[in-house]
Amino acid sequence: MRVGIFKNVKWATQPEETELDKIVYMMQFSQELCARTLKYRKYLAWGRKKRVEDMKISIFPAFIPCAMMNGGKARKDVVGLTDLCYLDIDHIKNEKLIRNTMNMLRNDENVVMASRSISGHGIHIL
Repeated sequence: MRVGIFKNVKWATQPEETELDKIVYMMQFSQELCARTLKYRKYLAWGRKKRVEDMKISIFPAFIPCAMMNGGKARKDVVGLTDLCYLDIDHIKNEKLIRNTMNMLRNDENVVMASRSISGHGIHIL
């Protein structure tokens, strides 16, 4: 399935179109993305709110699973929809709950992908 991804939220204006499998692979195995995420979580733990906000929009890709975009990120740039639904659950402080939920999602045949958010306190479900 073809999906779109922006290199980042801050400066990227044109999404790249790629295969969903490549996005899933990147999220699971990219050492660069892992290093950025760990750095982000350090700054978050240190309470550096301005720094983590800037990092989130400048160094992380913005995955667009539900719509195909052309020319930008605005509603007017939507040129098509995928058959995917994206759910973002934030502010889960209970680590055991996150682990149990992730295990449950991995065994659900309707879930294409489930991952931790970059903060580590949320879950993204596709």
